[in-house]
Amino acid sequence: RGRMVGRIHLEDGDGRVVDLGVELVRRGLGTVDRTYSGYKYGELNAAMREASAKKAGVWSAPQR
Repeated sequence: RGRMVGRIHLEDGDGRVVDLGVELVRRGLGTVDRTYSGYKYGELNAAMREASAKKAGVWSAPQR
């Protein structure tokens, strides 16, 4: 049984088209579902590492 994954692309303030999911993860407002290995998985993981290193959003809470 598969799952449907939707992607949302928006134009940022500089006129660039960005992937909303990647931006949410980069800002620490979401995490990566590691069971999904499809489109942009590498970019999502890099965004999550960046957010974690910056202690952004969900990564600002103390780790247990």
